[in-house]
Amino acid sequence: MRIYLAGICQESNTFCPRLTTVGNFKRGLWLQGNEILERLARTNTEIGGALSLLHLHGGVDIVPGMAAWAMASGPLTRATLEVFAAALIGSARNALPLDAAFVSFHGALVAEDEEDCEGFLLEQLGSVLGKGVPIVCTLDYHGVLTRRMLAAADGFVAYRTYPHVDLAETGQRAVRLLFERLSRGKPIPYIYRRLPLILPVDNTETSSGPMADALQILGRLDRLPKVYSWSLLCPHPWLDLSQHGVSVIVYLENPKDTKAEQVIQHLQCFLWENRLAFFQELPDIGSVLDSLPSRLKPIALVDSGDVITAGGTGDSTVILRALLDRRPEASCILPIIDPQTVELAFHVGKGQTSIFHPGGDSGSFSARDPVEAKVCALSNSIVPIRTGAFAGLEGNPGRRAVLCSHHGPTLVVSEFTSPIHDPAFLRSLGLEPEGYELIIQKSHKLFKPGYQNIVRSSLSLNTPGFTDPNIRRLPYLRVPRPIFPLDCDMVWSLR
Repeated sequence: MRIYLAGICQESNTFCPRLTTVGNFKRGLWLQGNEILERLARTNTEIGGALSLLHLHGGVDIVPGMAAWAMASGPLTRATLEVFAAALIGSARNALPLDAAFVSFHGALVAEDEEDCEGFLLEQLGSVLGKGVPIVCTLDYHGVLTRRMLAAADGFVAYRTYPHVDLAETGQRAVRLLFERLSRGKPIPYIYRRLPLILPVDNTETSSGPMADALQILGRLDRLPKVYSWSLLCPHPWLDLSQHGVSVIVYLENPKDTKAEQVIQHLQCFLWENRLAFFQELPDIGSVLDSLPSRLKPIALVDSGDVITAGGTGDSTVILRALLDRRPEASCILPIIDPQTVELAFHVGKGQTSIFHPGGDSGSFSARDPVEAKVCALSNSIVPIRTGAFAGLEGNPGRRAVLCSHHGPTLVVSEFTSPIHDPAFLRSLGLEPEGYELIIQKSHKLFKPGYQNIVRSSLSLNTPGFTDPNIRRLPYLRVPRPIFPLDCDMVWSLR
């Protein structure tokens, strides 16, 4: 049995103006053929998990195609989407005949003229594989599952954790669903439901709060016979898409199973009735700094408006300016993406002092202000990711510099956005996070596994940017209306 293996993953942010090119993926992950087997085996990735299970099945010939991953950013250019389509289709065509396909997607990949890239790519892949060859895909918890995707593939399995730690397990669940589909010889029936609901990321963790209760409801499906897979998708809010909304997909023997339907309806009603519980008011940086003496430290402060793992540009100076104004004495590590400042730091040289103007051109939130600082460290090394999502892979932030300001925070300035949620990023520059009062984070939750034994508390801030936590301030144009919270007075009920 020949099973094709591929993956194209990026979380698009339709409000971010910086388009994504092939270069973004070349700095992230770009593998072809056997490189996939060599690099992704035994990693906490969907493909890594799939490989661990496929290798246990005798008679399976794994046919690796292509695998690419990039940090979240703005939509793909059309040319980049065409490159992916050609690579996916070309590698599959060269591998024919094939009996099945496993594809790792995100579910939030958008191009400048195509809002459903996964649906588009699945249609292209299906046309090459031929009718009857099953395709099963993995998705991110924050992805969108569209009708076009459902029509083009046989199964979708999403992460069940946020922070995302079950990537490999998701790959394994998808392989099990794929084998069930192959043993049946025909598509597996499913129930799909979508709610007109956009939820924030700050209070949708799966281990606590209302989302943990929602997953406990869905978990009852595991006790029912002939339920093969279930997934809850909570798309991130920085997507202006025509099929946005929380959704659930359940694969089962009988789509008219009343007990399964009751569980799904219970989930829908729970989410709707408790929708306000997901929305919490976040403090601003000024109020947090004013209360700093009374807080347990070290503290992880999330720059919610400039989260690079959700499409933020990483060049916000809102927190930097507040620190300089209110708490210049605070011991703080603050990351920022600014190639111009990195270039100057390398020109000035390690051990030397200069005036830097960190920031960017993304908007008023990234305005540049002068900072006198010493260049304490320089590096261009690749950083291994050791904890949480993508463990076993590497991050490539390009060149980076540690700037120790005389009256303010320690700046860690990088050329490119890259996974920096692991403490290994700071330690690669000689910085020990345990020694600081404040550690500014540029991910919503991904830092938590790596920092669980380092920080005493964590807090998300109400800061501006392309990942603005205030959903109602975002300029949506294409989302289906009415939808909560954009339409606060809307009415929804089971039909």
